[in-house]
Amino acid sequence: MRSTRSVNTTLPAAAMFNTSQLVRSQPQLFLFQAWALTLTGQLDAVEAYLQEGERQPGEVAAIRASVAYLRRDMPQAIALFQQALDTLPEENSFLRGAVALSLGIAYSWMGQVTQAGQALSQASAISQASSNWHVALTALWNLAQLQIEQGRLRQAAELCCQALEVAQQSQQDNQSLPPAAGGACVSLGALLYEQNDLEGAATHLEAGIKLGEQGADLAILALGYLGQARLRRARADLKGALELANQAEQLARRYNSPYWAAQAAAYQARLWLAAGQLERMEQWAQEYHLSAHNEVSYLYEVEYLTLARLLVAQSKWTEAAALLERLRQAASTSERLGRVLEVLVLEALAYQAQSETTQALACLEQALTLAEPEGYMRLFLDEGQPMITLLTAATGWLPAPHQAYVDSLLAANRRKQENLHPSSFIPQPLIEPLSERELEILRLIAAGLSNGEIAEKLVVTVGTVKWHLNNIYGKLDARSRTQAVARAREVGVL
Repeated sequence: MRSTRSVNTTLPAAAMFNTSQLVRSQPQLFLFQAWALTLTGQLDAVEAYLQEGERQPGEVAAIRASVAYLRRDMPQAIALFQQALDTLPEENSFLRGAVALSLGIAYSWMGQVTQAGQALSQASAISQASSNWHVALTALWNLAQLQIEQGRLRQAAELCCQALEVAQQSQQDNQSLPPAAGGACVSLGALLYEQNDLEGAATHLEAGIKLGEQGADLAILALGYLGQARLRRARADLKGALELANQAEQLARRYNSPYWAAQAAAYQARLWLAAGQLERMEQWAQEYHLSAHNEVSYLYEVEYLTLARLLVAQSKWTEAAALLERLRQAASTSERLGRVLEVLVLEALAYQAQSETTQALACLEQALTLAEPEGYMRLFLDEGQPMITLLTAATGWLPAPHQAYVDSLLAANRRKQENLHPSSFIPQPLIEPLSERELEILRLIAAGLSNGEIAEKLVVTVGTVKWHLNNIYGKLDARSRTQAVARAREVGVL
Protein backbone atom coordinates (compact mmCIF):
# COMPACT_ATOMS: atom_id res chain seq x y z
CA MET A 1 0.00 0.00 0.00
CA ARG A 2 1.27 3.48 -0.80
CA SER A 3 1.06 6.62 1.27
CA THR A 4 -1.76 8.87 0.10
CA ARG A 5 -1.99 12.61 -0.41
CA SER A 6 -4.93 14.86 0.40
CA VAL A 7 -6.89 16.31 -2.48
CA ASN A 8 -9.40 19.15 -2.71
CA THR A 9 -12.88 17.63 -2.50
CA THR A 10 -14.80 20.87 -2.07
CA LEU A 11 -18.09 20.90 -4.03
CA PRO A 12 -20.86 23.50 -4.40
CA ALA A 13 -23.59 23.11 -1.78
CA ALA A 14 -26.18 21.96 -4.28
CA ALA A 15 -23.86 19.33 -5.68
CA MET A 16 -23.12 18.10 -2.18
CA PHE A 17 -26.85 17.78 -1.49
CA ASN A 18 -27.50 15.89 -4.69
CA THR A 19 -24.55 13.57 -4.07
CA SER A 20 -25.81 12.88 -0.54
CA GLN A 21 -29.28 12.04 -1.83
CA LEU A 22 -27.83 9.69 -4.44
CA VAL A 23 -25.60 7.95 -1.90
CA ARG A 24 -28.51 7.38 0.49
CA SER A 25 -30.59 5.81 -2.27
CA GLN A 26 -27.79 3.33 -3.13
CA PRO A 27 -26.12 1.83 0.01
CA GLN A 28 -23.16 0.49 -2.00
CA LEU A 29 -22.27 4.08 -2.82
CA PHE A 30 -21.59 4.67 0.88
CA LEU A 31 -18.77 2.17 0.58
CA PHE A 32 -17.50 3.71 -2.65
CA GLN A 33 -17.39 7.07 -0.92
CA ALA A 34 -15.65 5.53 2.10
CA TRP A 35 -12.99 3.98 -0.16
CA ALA A 36 -12.51 7.33 -1.92
CA LEU A 37 -12.02 9.14 1.39
CA THR A 38 -9.58 6.46 2.56
CA LEU A 39 -7.50 6.58 -0.61
CA THR A 40 -7.30 10.37 -0.52
CA GLY A 41 -6.20 10.44 3.11
CA GLN A 42 -9.40 11.92 4.59
CA LEU A 43 -9.46 9.28 7.29
CA ASP A 44 -11.52 11.10 9.91
CA ALA A 45 -14.48 11.32 7.52
CA VAL A 46 -14.63 7.62 6.70
CA GLU A 47 -16.50 6.17 9.67
CA ALA A 48 -19.70 8.15 9.08
CA TYR A 49 -20.14 6.45 5.71
CA LEU A 50 -19.36 3.00 7.05
CA GLN A 51 -22.24 3.12 9.48
CA GLU A 52 -24.60 3.10 6.50
CA GLY A 53 -22.88 0.11 4.89
CA GLU A 54 -23.02 -2.47 7.68
CA ARG A 55 -25.01 -4.86 5.47
CA GLN A 56 -21.68 -5.66 3.83
CA PRO A 57 -19.50 -6.34 6.89
CA GLY A 58 -16.56 -7.79 4.96
CA GLU A 59 -16.02 -4.66 2.89
CA VAL A 60 -16.63 -2.42 5.89
CA ALA A 61 -13.93 -4.32 7.81
CA ALA A 62 -11.55 -3.95 4.85
CA ILE A 63 -12.05 -0.18 4.79
CA ARG A 64 -11.59 0.13 8.55
CA ALA A 65 -8.45 -2.01 8.26
CA SER A 66 -7.10 0.29 5.55
CA VAL A 67 -7.71 3.34 7.77
CA ALA A 68 -5.85 1.64 10.64
CA TYR A 69 -3.01 0.73 8.29
CA LEU A 70 -2.62 4.29 7.02
CA ARG A 71 -2.56 5.46 10.65
CA ARG A 72 0.24 2.89 11.23
CA ASP A 73 -1.88 1.03 13.82
CA MET A 74 -0.66 -2.35 12.58
CA PRO A 75 -2.18 -4.60 15.30
CA GLN A 76 -5.62 -3.13 14.62
CA ALA A 77 -5.10 -3.31 10.86
CA ILE A 78 -4.11 -6.96 11.07
CA ALA A 79 -7.17 -7.86 13.14
CA LEU A 80 -9.51 -6.04 10.76
CA PHE A 81 -7.91 -7.38 7.56
CA GLN A 82 -8.29 -10.90 8.96
CA GLN A 83 -11.92 -10.17 9.85
CA ALA A 84 -12.50 -8.94 6.30
CA LEU A 85 -10.99 -12.11 4.82
CA ASP A 86 -13.17 -14.26 7.08
CA THR A 87 -16.31 -12.33 6.12
CA LEU A 88 -15.96 -11.42 2.43
CA PRO A 89 -17.79 -13.81 0.09
CA GLU A 90 -15.62 -16.13 -1.96
CA GLU A 91 -16.88 -14.69 -5.24
CA ASN A 92 -15.48 -11.26 -4.34
CA SER A 93 -12.02 -12.51 -5.27
CA PHE A 94 -10.76 -9.10 -6.43
CA LEU A 95 -11.18 -7.54 -2.98
CA ARG A 96 -10.17 -10.73 -1.14
CA GLY A 97 -6.84 -10.76 -2.98
CA ALA A 98 -6.18 -7.11 -2.17
CA VAL A 99 -7.08 -7.66 1.49
CA ALA A 100 -4.78 -10.69 1.76
CA LEU A 101 -1.97 -8.63 0.22
CA SER A 102 -2.54 -5.81 2.71
CA LEU A 103 -2.63 -8.30 5.58
CA GLY A 104 0.70 -9.74 4.46
CA ILE A 105 2.30 -6.30 4.21
CA ALA A 106 0.98 -5.34 7.66
CA TYR A 107 2.48 -8.51 9.14
CA SER A 108 5.76 -7.65 7.37
CA TRP A 109 5.84 -4.22 9.00
CA MET A 110 5.50 -5.99 12.36
CA GLY A 111 8.37 -8.35 11.58
CA GLN A 112 6.07 -11.40 11.72
CA VAL A 113 7.54 -13.05 8.65
CA THR A 114 5.82 -16.45 8.92
CA GLN A 115 2.32 -14.95 9.09
CA ALA A 116 3.26 -12.45 6.38
CA GLY A 117 4.36 -15.25 4.08
CA GLN A 118 1.10 -17.15 4.55
CA ALA A 119 -1.02 -14.08 3.76
CA LEU A 120 1.06 -13.11 0.73
CA SER A 121 0.89 -16.64 -0.67
CA GLN A 122 -2.88 -16.52 -0.29
CA ALA A 123 -3.00 -13.12 -2.01
CA SER A 124 -0.96 -14.42 -4.94
CA ALA A 125 -3.12 -17.50 -5.41
CA ILE A 126 -6.44 -15.63 -5.20
CA SER A 127 -5.28 -12.85 -7.50
CA GLN A 128 -3.77 -15.05 -10.18
CA ALA A 129 -6.97 -17.08 -10.30
CA SER A 130 -9.02 -13.89 -10.77
CA SER A 131 -6.52 -12.25 -13.19
CA ASN A 132 -5.88 -9.41 -10.74
CA TRP A 133 -2.34 -9.08 -12.03
CA HIS A 134 -1.24 -6.00 -10.10
CA VAL A 135 -2.02 -7.60 -6.75
CA ALA A 136 -0.59 -10.95 -7.83
CA LEU A 137 2.72 -9.39 -8.87
CA THR A 138 2.96 -7.23 -5.77
CA ALA A 139 2.28 -10.26 -3.54
CA LEU A 140 4.95 -12.37 -5.27
CA TRP A 141 7.50 -9.57 -5.00
CA ASN A 142 6.83 -9.00 -1.30
CA LEU A 143 7.01 -12.76 -0.76
CA ALA A 144 10.43 -12.80 -2.44
CA GLN A 145 11.60 -10.00 -0.16
CA LEU A 146 10.50 -12.05 2.84
CA GLN A 147 12.50 -15.02 1.59
CA ILE A 148 15.55 -12.78 1.30
CA GLU A 149 15.08 -11.69 4.91
CA GLN A 150 14.88 -15.34 5.91
CA GLY A 151 18.09 -16.10 4.04
CA ARG A 152 16.37 -18.28 1.42
CA LEU A 153 17.96 -16.75 -1.63
CA ARG A 154 17.20 -19.61 -3.99
CA GLN A 155 13.49 -19.60 -3.15
CA ALA A 156 13.45 -15.81 -3.50
CA ALA A 157 14.95 -16.09 -6.99
CA GLU A 158 12.34 -18.67 -7.97
CA LEU A 159 9.56 -16.33 -6.81
CA CYS A 160 11.01 -13.43 -8.80
CA CYS A 161 11.15 -15.58 -11.92
CA GLN A 162 7.59 -16.75 -11.28
CA ALA A 163 6.48 -13.12 -10.97
CA LEU A 164 8.10 -12.22 -14.29
CA GLU A 165 6.37 -15.18 -15.94
CA VAL A 166 3.03 -14.02 -14.53
CA ALA A 167 3.79 -10.49 -15.78
CA GLN A 168 4.43 -11.78 -19.28
CA GLN A 169 1.23 -13.86 -19.23
CA SER A 170 -0.76 -10.80 -18.19
CA GLN A 171 0.30 -8.81 -21.23
CA GLN A 172 -1.27 -9.08 -24.67
CA ASP A 173 0.18 -8.30 -28.09
CA ASN A 174 3.76 -8.47 -26.74
CA GLN A 175 3.37 -5.27 -24.74
CA SER A 176 6.05 -4.24 -22.24
CA LEU A 177 5.89 -5.57 -18.69
CA PRO A 178 3.43 -3.87 -16.29
CA PRO A 179 4.91 -1.44 -13.74
CA ALA A 180 4.19 -3.86 -10.86
CA ALA A 181 6.80 -6.23 -12.34
CA GLY A 182 9.47 -3.73 -11.37
CA GLY A 183 9.58 -5.16 -7.85
CA ALA A 184 10.55 -8.61 -9.10
CA CYS A 185 13.20 -7.04 -11.35
CA VAL A 186 14.93 -5.08 -8.56
CA SER A 187 14.75 -8.04 -6.17
CA LEU A 188 16.25 -10.34 -8.79
CA GLY A 189 18.94 -7.71 -9.34
CA ALA A 190 19.73 -7.75 -5.63
CA LEU A 191 19.94 -11.55 -5.65
CA LEU A 192 22.27 -11.59 -8.65
CA TYR A 193 24.40 -8.99 -6.92
CA GLU A 194 24.66 -11.20 -3.82
CA GLN A 195 25.85 -14.03 -6.08
CA ASN A 196 28.52 -11.62 -7.45
CA ASP A 197 26.93 -11.48 -10.92
CA LEU A 198 27.38 -7.73 -11.24
CA GLU A 199 26.45 -7.48 -14.91
CA GLY A 200 23.24 -9.44 -14.43
CA ALA A 201 22.41 -7.34 -11.38
CA ALA A 202 22.92 -4.11 -13.30
CA THR A 203 20.60 -5.21 -16.11
CA HIS A 204 17.73 -6.20 -13.79
CA LEU A 205 18.09 -3.17 -11.52
CA GLU A 206 17.90 -0.81 -14.50
CA ALA A 207 14.81 -2.59 -15.85
CA GLY A 208 13.16 -2.48 -12.44
CA ILE A 209 13.82 1.23 -12.00
CA LYS A 210 12.28 2.02 -15.39
CA LEU A 211 9.12 0.10 -14.42
CA GLY A 212 9.11 1.76 -10.99
CA GLU A 213 9.21 5.16 -12.66
CA GLN A 214 6.22 4.23 -14.81
CA GLY A 215 4.23 3.24 -11.73
CA ALA A 216 5.66 5.97 -9.46
CA ASP A 217 6.36 3.22 -6.91
CA LEU A 218 8.65 4.48 -4.14
CA ALA A 219 9.58 1.05 -2.77
CA ILE A 220 10.71 -0.21 -6.18
CA LEU A 221 12.64 2.97 -6.92
CA ALA A 222 14.32 3.13 -3.50
CA LEU A 223 15.41 -0.51 -3.66
CA GLY A 224 16.58 0.00 -7.23
CA TYR A 225 18.68 3.09 -6.49
CA LEU A 226 20.21 1.51 -3.38
CA GLY A 227 20.98 -1.63 -5.39
CA GLN A 228 22.75 0.49 -7.99
CA ALA A 229 24.65 2.25 -5.20
CA ARG A 230 25.96 -1.12 -3.99
CA LEU A 231 27.07 -1.90 -7.54
CA ARG A 232 28.96 1.38 -7.75
CA ARG A 233 30.66 0.66 -4.45
CA ALA A 234 31.63 -2.84 -5.58
CA ARG A 235 33.30 -1.18 -8.59
CA ALA A 236 35.17 1.26 -6.29
CA ASP A 237 33.05 4.26 -7.36
CA LEU A 238 32.20 5.64 -3.93
CA LYS A 239 31.28 9.04 -5.34
CA GLY A 240 28.71 7.48 -7.67
CA ALA A 241 27.43 5.25 -4.87
CA LEU A 242 26.87 8.25 -2.60
CA GLU A 243 25.04 10.13 -5.35
CA LEU A 244 22.63 7.23 -5.88
CA ALA A 245 22.02 6.73 -2.16
CA ASN A 246 21.34 10.45 -1.81
CA GLN A 247 18.97 10.27 -4.78
CA ALA A 248 17.05 7.51 -2.97
CA GLU A 249 16.89 9.59 0.22
CA GLN A 250 15.65 12.73 -1.55
CA LEU A 251 12.99 10.72 -3.40
CA ALA A 252 11.79 9.22 -0.12
CA ARG A 253 11.52 12.67 1.43
CA ARG A 254 9.45 13.90 -1.52
CA TYR A 255 7.13 10.93 -0.93
CA ASN A 256 7.09 11.76 2.80
CA SER A 257 8.40 8.28 3.72
CA PRO A 258 10.53 8.32 6.89
CA TYR A 259 11.21 4.60 6.51
CA TRP A 260 12.85 4.75 3.08
CA ALA A 261 14.60 8.03 3.92
CA ALA A 262 16.18 6.36 6.96
CA GLN A 263 17.19 3.30 4.90
CA ALA A 264 18.94 5.48 2.32
CA ALA A 265 20.61 7.70 4.94
CA ALA A 266 21.95 4.63 6.76
CA TYR A 267 23.52 3.32 3.57
CA GLN A 268 25.12 6.71 2.95
CA ALA A 269 26.60 6.48 6.44
CA ARG A 270 28.15 3.11 5.55
CA LEU A 271 29.66 4.66 2.45
CA TRP A 272 31.15 7.49 4.50
CA LEU A 273 32.75 4.87 6.73
CA ALA A 274 34.18 3.11 3.68
CA ALA A 275 35.54 6.47 2.47
CA GLY A 276 37.18 7.10 5.84
CA GLN A 277 34.81 9.98 6.67
CA LEU A 278 34.15 8.89 10.23
CA GLU A 279 33.15 12.38 11.32
CA ARG A 280 30.25 12.47 8.83
CA MET A 281 29.09 9.09 10.06
CA GLU A 282 29.14 10.39 13.63
CA GLN A 283 27.03 13.37 12.52
CA TRP A 284 24.51 10.97 10.95
CA ALA A 285 24.18 9.03 14.23
CA GLN A 286 23.62 12.26 16.14
CA GLU A 287 21.06 13.54 13.63
CA TYR A 288 19.00 10.34 13.97
CA HIS A 289 19.45 10.22 17.77
CA LEU A 290 20.92 6.73 17.64
CA SER A 291 22.31 5.07 20.72
CA ALA A 292 23.34 1.50 21.52
CA HIS A 293 20.97 1.70 24.48
CA ASN A 294 17.84 2.58 22.46
CA GLU A 295 15.02 0.13 21.98
CA VAL A 296 15.49 -1.26 18.46
CA SER A 297 12.45 -1.31 16.19
CA TYR A 298 12.31 -4.06 13.56
CA LEU A 299 11.64 -1.49 10.85
CA TYR A 300 14.82 0.43 11.64
CA GLU A 301 17.25 -2.42 12.28
CA VAL A 302 19.39 -1.28 9.34
CA GLU A 303 20.14 1.95 11.20
CA TYR A 304 21.31 0.07 14.27
CA LEU A 305 23.42 -2.37 12.26
CA THR A 306 25.08 0.71 10.77
CA LEU A 307 25.47 2.17 14.26
CA ALA A 308 27.22 -1.06 15.31
CA ARG A 309 29.74 -0.50 12.50
CA LEU A 310 30.37 2.99 13.84
CA LEU A 311 30.88 1.69 17.39
CA VAL A 312 33.42 -0.84 16.12
CA ALA A 313 35.24 1.91 14.22
CA GLN A 314 35.30 3.97 17.43
CA SER A 315 36.68 0.97 19.38
CA LYS A 316 33.61 0.98 21.62
CA TRP A 317 33.70 -2.80 21.87
CA THR A 318 31.37 -3.33 24.83
CA GLU A 319 28.58 -1.20 23.37
CA ALA A 320 29.00 -2.76 19.92
CA ALA A 321 28.91 -6.31 21.31
CA ALA A 322 25.78 -5.67 23.38
CA LEU A 323 23.95 -4.07 20.45
CA LEU A 324 24.90 -6.85 18.04
CA GLU A 325 23.79 -9.47 20.54
CA ARG A 326 20.36 -7.85 20.82
CA LEU A 327 20.03 -7.61 17.05
CA ARG A 328 21.05 -11.25 16.56
CA GLN A 329 18.60 -12.51 19.18
CA ALA A 330 15.71 -10.53 17.67
CA ALA A 331 16.48 -11.80 14.17
CA SER A 332 16.93 -15.37 15.33
CA THR A 333 13.65 -15.37 17.27
CA SER A 334 11.73 -14.28 14.15
CA GLU A 335 13.66 -16.70 11.89
CA ARG A 336 15.25 -13.94 9.79
CA LEU A 337 18.41 -15.75 8.79
CA GLY A 338 19.53 -13.01 6.41
CA ARG A 339 19.79 -10.57 9.29
CA VAL A 340 21.46 -13.17 11.55
CA LEU A 341 24.14 -13.61 8.91
CA GLU A 342 24.91 -9.91 8.72
CA VAL A 343 25.22 -9.71 12.52
CA LEU A 344 27.57 -12.73 12.62
CA VAL A 345 29.80 -11.12 10.00
CA LEU A 346 29.97 -7.88 11.99
CA GLU A 347 30.70 -9.78 15.21
CA ALA A 348 33.54 -11.61 13.46
CA LEU A 349 35.03 -8.33 12.25
CA ALA A 350 34.64 -6.73 15.69
CA TYR A 351 36.55 -9.59 17.32
CA GLN A 352 39.20 -9.40 14.62
CA ALA A 353 39.66 -5.67 15.23
CA GLN A 354 40.38 -6.52 18.89
CA SER A 355 42.90 -9.22 17.82
CA GLU A 356 40.64 -11.90 19.33
CA THR A 357 41.22 -14.27 16.44
CA THR A 358 39.68 -17.40 17.97
CA GLN A 359 36.33 -15.70 18.60
CA ALA A 360 36.45 -14.03 15.18
CA LEU A 361 36.98 -17.37 13.43
CA ALA A 362 34.18 -18.98 15.46
CA CYS A 363 31.70 -16.30 14.31
CA LEU A 364 33.00 -16.61 10.76
CA GLU A 365 32.49 -20.38 10.80
CA GLN A 366 28.87 -19.93 11.92
CA ALA A 367 28.30 -17.42 9.13
CA LEU A 368 29.87 -19.67 6.51
CA THR A 369 27.79 -22.63 7.64
CA LEU A 370 24.57 -20.67 7.16
CA ALA A 371 25.61 -18.77 4.03
CA GLU A 372 27.16 -21.49 1.87
CA PRO A 373 23.95 -23.42 0.99
CA GLU A 374 22.37 -20.25 -0.40
CA GLY A 375 25.42 -19.03 -2.30
CA TYR A 376 26.13 -15.77 -0.46
CA MET A 377 29.15 -13.92 -1.86
CA ARG A 378 28.85 -10.14 -1.49
CA LEU A 379 27.89 -10.55 2.18
CA PHE A 380 31.58 -11.26 2.73
CA LEU A 381 33.25 -9.45 -0.19
CA ASP A 382 31.60 -6.10 0.57
CA GLU A 383 33.40 -5.98 3.93
CA GLY A 384 36.65 -5.34 2.10
CA GLN A 385 40.17 -6.07 3.26
CA PRO A 386 39.35 -6.86 6.94
CA MET A 387 37.17 -9.76 5.80
CA ILE A 388 39.70 -10.91 3.20
CA THR A 389 42.34 -10.95 5.94
CA LEU A 390 40.06 -13.02 8.17
CA LEU A 391 39.15 -15.44 5.38
CA THR A 392 42.83 -15.88 4.59
CA ALA A 393 43.55 -16.57 8.26
CA ALA A 394 40.74 -19.15 8.24
CA THR A 395 42.43 -21.15 5.48
CA GLY A 396 43.58 -24.41 6.98
CA TRP A 397 41.74 -23.75 10.25
CA LEU A 398 38.17 -24.31 9.09
CA PRO A 399 36.66 -27.78 8.62
CA ALA A 400 37.16 -29.23 5.13
CA PRO A 401 33.53 -28.63 3.96
CA HIS A 402 34.04 -24.86 4.30
CA GLN A 403 37.42 -24.69 2.62
CA ALA A 404 36.17 -24.78 -0.96
CA TYR A 405 33.67 -22.02 -0.14
CA VAL A 406 36.38 -19.83 1.37
CA ASP A 407 38.61 -20.51 -1.64
CA SER A 408 35.82 -19.36 -3.97
CA LEU A 409 35.40 -16.13 -2.00
CA LEU A 410 39.12 -15.40 -2.07
CA ALA A 411 39.26 -16.20 -5.79
CA ALA A 412 36.37 -13.82 -6.46
CA ASN A 413 38.22 -11.09 -4.59
CA ARG A 414 41.38 -11.70 -6.64
CA ARG A 415 39.39 -11.42 -9.87
CA LYS A 416 37.89 -8.18 -8.62
CA GLN A 417 41.32 -6.69 -7.95
CA GLU A 418 42.56 -7.76 -11.37
CA ASN A 419 39.60 -6.19 -13.18
CA LEU A 420 38.96 -3.16 -11.02
CA HIS A 421 39.51 0.34 -12.42
CA PRO A 422 38.68 2.81 -9.61
CA SER A 423 37.00 6.01 -10.77
CA SER A 424 37.00 8.11 -7.60
CA PHE A 425 40.41 7.39 -6.08
CA ILE A 426 44.02 7.79 -7.17
CA PRO A 427 44.91 4.65 -9.17
CA GLN A 428 47.17 2.45 -7.06
CA PRO A 429 48.16 -1.23 -7.05
CA LEU A 430 46.71 -1.91 -3.62
CA ILE A 431 44.38 -4.58 -2.28
CA GLU A 432 41.91 -1.75 -1.64
CA PRO A 433 42.39 1.96 -2.53
CA LEU A 434 43.15 4.53 0.14
CA SER A 435 40.54 7.19 0.82
CA GLU A 436 41.38 10.88 0.70
CA ARG A 437 41.43 11.11 4.52
CA GLU A 438 43.68 8.05 4.74
CA LEU A 439 46.08 9.61 2.23
CA GLU A 440 46.06 12.81 4.28
CA ILE A 441 46.95 10.91 7.46
CA LEU A 442 49.60 8.92 5.63
CA ARG A 443 51.30 12.15 4.54
CA LEU A 444 51.27 13.41 8.13
CA ILE A 445 52.79 10.12 9.31
CA ALA A 446 55.53 10.51 6.70
CA ALA A 447 56.12 14.03 8.05
CA GLY A 448 56.79 12.51 11.48
CA LEU A 449 53.67 13.63 13.36
CA SER A 450 52.43 11.57 16.33
CA ASN A 451 48.85 10.31 16.67
CA GLY A 452 48.07 13.14 19.06
CA GLU A 453 49.52 15.76 16.74
CA ILE A 454 47.57 14.34 13.78
CA ALA A 455 44.35 14.36 15.83
CA GLU A 456 44.93 17.99 16.82
CA LYS A 457 45.72 19.05 13.25
CA LEU A 458 42.65 17.32 11.77
CA VAL A 459 40.37 18.21 14.72
CA VAL A 460 39.46 14.59 15.43
CA THR A 461 39.98 12.21 18.35
CA VAL A 462 43.07 10.07 18.80
CA GLY A 463 40.77 7.02 18.56
CA THR A 464 39.67 8.15 15.11
CA VAL A 465 43.28 8.48 14.00
CA LYS A 466 44.03 4.97 15.27
CA TRP A 467 41.04 3.62 13.35
CA HIS A 468 42.33 5.22 10.16
CA LEU A 469 45.80 3.83 10.86
CA ASN A 470 44.46 0.30 11.17
CA ASN A 471 42.75 0.70 7.77
CA ILE A 472 45.94 2.07 6.23
CA TYR A 473 48.00 -0.84 7.59
CA GLY A 474 45.50 -3.35 6.19
CA LYS A 475 45.41 -1.77 2.74
CA LEU A 476 49.19 -1.40 2.52
CA ASP A 477 49.87 -4.81 4.07
CA ALA A 478 52.01 -3.11 6.71
CA ARG A 479 52.50 -3.67 10.45
CA SER A 480 54.06 -0.36 11.46
CA ARG A 481 54.26 3.30 10.51
CA THR A 482 57.66 2.78 8.90
CA GLN A 483 56.42 -0.12 6.79
CA ALA A 484 53.30 1.82 5.78
CA VAL A 485 55.32 4.82 4.58
CA ALA A 486 57.80 2.59 2.73
CA ARG A 487 55.03 0.63 1.04
CA ALA A 488 53.19 3.85 0.09
CA ARG A 489 56.33 5.19 -1.57
CA GLU A 490 56.86 1.88 -3.31
CA VAL A 491 53.43 1.95 -4.96
CA GLY A 492 53.60 5.66 -5.72
CA VAL A 493 51.01 7.19 -3.40
CA LEU A 494 53.62 9.22 -1.51
